[in-house]
Amino acid sequence: MKKFILRLYSSFFIRIGLAITVSLVSLYLALRNISLEDVGASLKQANYWFVALALVSVGINTLAKTSRWMVLMKPRNQNVTYYQVLKSLLIGQTLNTLYPARVGDLSRAHIIGSLGAGRTYVLGTVGVEKVIEMFSYAVLFIILLFLIPLPDWVSSSGYTFTFIA
Repeated sequence: MKKFILRLYSSFFIRIGLAITVSLVSLYLALRNISLEDVGASLKQANYWFVALALVSVGINTLAKTSRWMVLMKPRNQNVTYYQVLKSLLIGQTLNTLYPARVGDLSRAHIIGSLGAGRTYVLGTVGVEKVIEMFSYAVLFIILLFLIPLPDWVSSSGYTFTFIA
């Protein structure tokens, strides 16, 4: 049975069909409760300079994360290119947006791990990344406490998160 499943998975047409199916289901889940009229009205009110600035900052963040991943993976980097890491990061972010339980992080470990770095090593790298992010968010929360007054519900959950981090 395992050989049959591996043979199916290695088939180009099966993988393309599976990718199209997952994409269509994801697109349906993303758009099922969206009112196109509301989206249009919001776009008419948007300041496009801020939208452009936000898109540029997201792009820079994604490229920086890819560079960080290349550094974290350096000891086991067996012909894993920047483009492959970027592609797996974007796939993972898309899956995290659409599905619960951080499925995208697991998919990133699977994709990059199968390129030669080892899935366990890459999953450990994901863990290191999440610890770094937790501490970064805790530091940002502490800085924010000194800059602006926060509502009670924000500060109480922020204190809890900082304590856990």
